[in-house]
Amino acid sequence: MDAPLPGFHQQITSSLSSLTAAPGAAFTVPVTVKNTGDQRLVSAGKYPITLSYKWFESGTLLPIEGERTVLPHPLNPGDQVTFDAKVVAPKEGKRLTVKFTLVQEGVAWFIFQGAPGLELNVALKG
Repeated sequence: MDAPLPGFHQQITSSLSSLTAAPGAAFTVPVTVKNTGDQRLVSAGKYPITLSYKWFESGTLLPIEGERTVLPHPLNPGDQVTFDAKVVAPKEGKRLTVKFTLVQEGVAWFIFQGAPGLELNVALKG
């Protein structure tokens, strides 16, 4: 992507409805990303599109920068792809949720532009 997107559209789903992770552990989550917009989404160029996430504790955004996972291939409007998203759990927290979203690097996180993300409850164990 060599220019900022004019709009931010996505649909993200998973076969999982919740997660359990060890504190600070790295793991993957299966996700399906669908391009519901009218622009091609590409993980390359000046403003690449990647999948990432934000952590929330009791609804409050935590200051943790999510890992980035590149799209396996460009997504034309209407296309979807299933892949494993890289995730690192917080070292502590109760009532945690993780919200997956696309992000256009250097431009915006899709969820902060009104696009719905995938939200999963997470229990830390161990």
